[in-house]
Amino acid sequence: MEFFQNFRSHAVVLPNLAKFALGMVIIVGVPSLCRRIRLPAVVGLVLTGTIIGPNVMGFFGENRPVPEFLADLGKLLLMFVAGLEIDLAQFRNAEGRSITFGLLTTTIPLLLGTTVRMLFGYSVTSAIVIGSLLASHTLLAAPIVTKLGANHLEPVTVTFGATVMSDKLSLVVFAICVSTYVSGFSAFRLILQILQIAILVPVILLGLGRVGAALARRVASSAPPRYDSVPLLLHDMLVIACIDAGELIEARAYLAEADTARKPWELPWILLFLEGDWEPAGKMLTAEFERSRTAGDRYQEWWATYHLARSHRLTGEPGQAMQFLLRALQISVDGRDIALELATRPSLATMAADAGIAGEALQHLQRCRQIVAAGENWLGLAGSVERAEAVVTAARGEYSAAKAYFEKAIASFQRYSLPWEEADTLQYWGRALLAAGQPSRAIEKFDAAIEIYRSRGASVRFVEYVMTDKMRAQGSKSTDTEVQSPPTDSVHANAPAPAHQLQAPTSNDRIRDEVSPPRTRAVDAISGSHIPAGVGGESRRVVATILFIDIVGSTEHVTKLKDRGWVELRRSFFEEIRKQLASFNGREIDATGDGMLAIFENPAAAIQCAFAMSQGVEKLGLQMRAGIHTGECELVGGDAIGIAVHIGARVASQAGPNEVMVSSTVRDLLVGGEITFVDRGVGELKGIPGEWRLYAVERQS
Repeated sequence: MEFFQNFRSHAVVLPNLAKFALGMVIIVGVPSLCRRIRLPAVVGLVLTGTIIGPNVMGFFGENRPVPEFLADLGKLLLMFVAGLEIDLAQFRNAEGRSITFGLLTTTIPLLLGTTVRMLFGYSVTSAIVIGSLLASHTLLAAPIVTKLGANHLEPVTVTFGATVMSDKLSLVVFAICVSTYVSGFSAFRLILQILQIAILVPVILLGLGRVGAALARRVASSAPPRYDSVPLLLHDMLVIACIDAGELIEARAYLAEADTARKPWELPWILLFLEGDWEPAGKMLTAEFERSRTAGDRYQEWWATYHLARSHRLTGEPGQAMQFLLRALQISVDGRDIALELATRPSLATMAADAGIAGEALQHLQRCRQIVAAGENWLGLAGSVERAEAVVTAARGEYSAAKAYFEKAIASFQRYSLPWEEADTLQYWGRALLAAGQPSRAIEKFDAAIEIYRSRGASVRFVEYVMTDKMRAQGSKSTDTEVQSPPTDSVHANAPAPAHQLQAPTSNDRIRDEVSPPRTRAVDAISGSHIPAGVGGESRRVVATILFIDIVGSTEHVTKLKDRGWVELRRSFFEEIRKQLASFNGREIDATGDGMLAIFENPAAAIQCAFAMSQGVEKLGLQMRAGIHTGECELVGGDAIGIAVHIGARVASQAGPNEVMVSSTVRDLLVGGEITFVDRGVGELKGIPGEWRLYAVERQS
């Protein structure tokens, strides 16, 4: 007891600020202690307040503004928290029962308490005050009920509403009694007080409520879309998770379940982008970028800016991509958002390395290393840093070290189910291998990236993007010439794209059917509907589809028909194939004794033309075989030369009578369309290094 007396003597003389600090220690410490002994926190606070209060130990003395303030604040917070826990929809349905129950639980104790006190000789005012105290209730058990999960039951909702109402009515009665006690009873003053209350209550309930609602609507009109409930937020997170994991069909299904009016803009954009509708997706991104920048929504502005950079990178606009990435970096640094900064800097380091700006690439990479070294688990973002390390290391010519980083990046993306990032990393790895003079291994990486895009349902435009590098690797693999540096996303920013680089296709170029597939084309190789030949001795490097055809059993026909008959049949043969060649916008390069070399803008047209030729020459009693390959070739005058031409000839030699045989390059470009391919296995082509997988095209009825 002596200890408590000494403690009280010191506590009483403490300044108010120290008493406030002591009160805060109790508020913070007591709930933690109560949880350990399985006692409701609110009960522990009430017991502690009772013990240290003026009626027991009186630690705060006679002058106690701090505990009185905390006590009033506690009562208000208890009422406020209880109001938050009320299910408003259920309360509206049970509003009548709450009002009835509140009136009964207020009126009955008030009348009984007043009557009993008057029987004991109390004055009317004193009796009514005591009756109002008995009529008021407490929400002391509200936290316990909430913890048990019973706060959404209708009886609990009715009780909460009735308790709040009874407390308010009791306070009104108490206020009238206090005024009467101080100033004496007066009928006029009583009526005036009742009128004031009758005016004040509707003004607070209706007027302030409407003003608050108007302000909320005004703020919401300029704010970004918000989620009305946790289930909606979780639903949209599920859609994004499906997209990131490459489950586009599931993402579409979940997105279709969402309410169109509140559908977040970024979800349709991502799907449009992955499905190849880059132009409408770009318009959506640009509109969101302008909106978020005007509204000052920094996070949405970063999101739109970052993905605009990605869009421009894929469509061969590295200068604009770099500008958007720098803007995204500025947003993340200004907002001190480490996560957004770590998402942005690896892309900047990668693009800077591609553009040959080693110093800038290393600067971004060093900052990424600092962030990662702090010990935070960055999950899939760590893979982006590892990929940037790999690209920068490969740019310095340290290919062995780059391999280790590429492997780490692939492992990270596989671990966190990020197939799009994995495919992008495989393409970068293939470019590094090609630069290191390992075209065969580069082709393996490009094929792996293509397989991811194809298996996950991404647009053929992503396949074409990788095919640009693969065809370059195939050309490098098939010749003993010096390996050139592979194409990068930088494309020298300010210079026109070289003739060997494929341009990003437009929305009209997607594979929809066999007759009008996307055009695999070089920057300046195709003009109008025909592939131009070099003027005079001018050389043009283009990507084209090569078609080789020849007559099956021509020697037997010559022996059977003799010279004159063979000349006539051969003339009819070439008339027929030239007619079909013109129908499908092909261009004749060379005609041999029993065959022809032609080139096309796209492989699907070449396939259709080959089948049309085969059907036409059958009427002449002939059979022909066809081979098709897509790759780079050199147009010199009216001739086409290059390894791709030799590959096309070797593919044709593997075809049977009335058969159209294609290389894996052609098949990869047309996968997902209506043309069906039959795998004929892997084999060697005479004079062409390496092994090649060939496919026979299934004739359509």
